[in-house]
Amino acid sequence: MSAREWGRRKAAESPRWSADKWHRVAAILGAELADESALAESADEESGRDAA
Repeated sequence: MSAREWGRRKAAESPRWSADKWHRVAAILGAELADESALAESADEESGRDAA
């Protein structure tokens, strides 16, 4: 088993972080989390697709 495969298996076994946990970690690190809807719009603009 490669290190990459091992890492993916371990990540899959780990519980997902809740939105609250992401916000707490961001506050500790002084980071600002991007809005998921804004990220989707940005990806659509970059790909040249029309979101409508």
